[in-house]
Amino acid sequence: MSKNYGMDAGNEAMSTSDFSSRLRPKAGDRVRFHFLTDGNDPWLVATRFHRVGDGMSARNIVCLNALTFGDEQCQICDTGDTTRRKMFGVWVLVEYILHPQDNPDDEGENWEQKTLKYKGDDGQEKTRTVFMEEFASAEGPGEAKLLHIPAGRQGVWWNQFHKAFMESLDLRKHFYELYRVGSGRDDTDWTLTTLKEDELDKAILERADIQALTNVEDVFRAGLSQMSTNNSPLGTDSVDGEEEPEAMPTPANPTPEAAESAADLI
Repeated sequence: MSKNYGMDAGNEAMSTSDFSSRLRPKAGDRVRFHFLTDGNDPWLVATRFHRVGDGMSARNIVCLNALTFGDEQCQICDTGDTTRRKMFGVWVLVEYILHPQDNPDDEGENWEQKTLKYKGDDGQEKTRTVFMEEFASAEGPGEAKLLHIPAGRQGVWWNQFHKAFMESLDLRKHFYELYRVGSGRDDTDWTLTTLKEDELDKAILERADIQALTNVEDVFRAGLSQMSTNNSPLGTDSVDGEEEPEAMPTPANPTPEAAESAADLI
């Protein structure tokens, strides 16, 4: 369970962006969702970030020079550090997450156990047990979450999102799965899969909780308040990959491929 004490937790609590609205999948999680953005609005922003701080206090801080295409100065760039990595943020409506293990919170309710069908490397149908965590807000089913991840080496993760957009020219037209493999800098991988054609209900966009969402740019700017006074840059973290091109990570224990449809649960 995440701790709620200490300076690091305090920084999160004092941030103007809601920590609880961040989507943070763990290794083996399959997030199933609709995009709230159509792909051409302020609910999706891709830009460059500096890594600032050290250890557990490290933060990804948006580069204002990159965000504004040179209209605003970046304090970190002004110190002479130009090491940046590409990242993007997008609002999604999470319906449920399929976890490889049950709820780790001893005080929480057990998640519903399901059987996931998938095709193995040999082409044969296989099954595995997963645990479904469902999401809902006071306004209705599904909960708005901000996904914020790197573009990946040579843009490999961002390119999956771009491909999904190019296939429909409107990200709201389909139901998706985002599958995470690994948990560290060297083994993390993300796979975005279009599960089925299932357009987001337009009524959802009129819900009070969705109308109140902050533009992604404003969320990124809110992170500037967490910038350390010495602006000491740090290169990488344990969440995702680097900017420098290298071979895609291969997990030591390969896991099932992303499901091809949403009708894969028993």
